[in-house]
Amino acid sequence: MTYPCALEPLAVDRHRPRTMWMVSLFDAGLTLARGDADEADAAALAALHRGQELGLPDAVGAYGVHLLVRHLLAGTLPSLQGLPAGAAAMYPLV
Repeated sequence: MTYPCALEPLAVDRHRPRTMWMVSLFDAGLTLARGDADEADAAALAALHRGQELGLPDAVGAYGVHLLVRHLLAGTLPSLQGLPAGAAAMYPLV
């Protein structure tokens, strides 16, 4: 289930790549908040691909954040193994 967003058509019309990507990322977050982890994972992966298509380097990091939050909420954080430590090393100021 995707959430309608009035911002998406405006972002596309004005060709605002970061906003176009954030709309899809926001959808993934809302889906995760609703409790549908599998659908949220699919939406986050779609947002990752959309961000990469648009040339946004932050798309990879945002996908990692999605995975971190998803597994934290599910109590399965250890399944990510070294991902959190690797992300912290890549983004020490975040």
